[in-house]
Amino acid sequence: MTTVVEALQTATLELHNAAVLLQTLAGSVSQNLTQTTTNTTNIINNFLGRPPTIGIFVDPVAGNDNNDGTLARPKKSIDTVLDNIGTTATNIYMLGDVTVRRRRTVYAPLSIFGVQASGNSTGYIFVPRKMAFLGTAENSPIEFTGSFPSGIWFFGPNYRSSYINYEMPTQPAGQDYTAYFTSDVGTTFVITTSTLLVSGAASGSFLGSSTNTLNASLSMTLGSGATGHLFQGVAAGANPNTLFQYHTNITSA
Repeated sequence: MTTVVEALQTATLELHNAAVLLQTLAGSVSQNLTQTTTNTTNIINNFLGRPPTIGIFVDPVAGNDNNDGTLARPKKSIDTVLDNIGTTATNIYMLGDVTVRRRRTVYAPLSIFGVQASGNSTGYIFVPRKMAFLGTAENSPIEFTGSFPSGIWFFGPNYRSSYINYEMPTQPAGQDYTAYFTSDVGTTFVITTSTLLVSGAASGSFLGSSTNTLNASLSMTLGSGATGHLFQGVAAGANPNTLFQYHTNITSA
């Protein structure tokens, strides 16, 4: 028969063991919590520390693609810059006229501005620059995709430009895609202080939509013969808003 003293000793030992186990569990929980807190803090700091928008200067005359893209050390080719945007919002500042020679998909918000170096606080002022395209891109055709002019497929992000004059060349007959800028998933275009220039009736279209509605706020001057070349599938003088592909401030393209 267990005595009262023995029962107390057993209970004390069990209580001690339980306390040790509880202390071990508490240490493990504290360690896991500390690691989780550290991981979460690192994630937040990395997110907050990321550059919200990268600015890259392009000088087709004096630039070098091995440069870092600053105003003092600009890149040379806009194609190189566009090929390496990734998923980071990017502002491209054009210090000269450029020709987009290839076609690629851009997944990040993109802005392009015409500028000139200046001694002011920003280091530049806005001036008009020309962006020309090729009627057939250097990387056209692509197997299972088809043929196309140079330009961009926009996969979701917004596109903004100012002080850019767009120049569209004649395209060969039979291109599978004829728009230089194509929205794949509802891209919003905001384009101001710009001119659209075309070489002729076979110059294709400036903007096109794949499946979803393209939103466009445009303040552009249409050069000679450019009417009917603003939106793919919209004839000269027609209202693009009558088609589900377009929602825009333009009522007569």
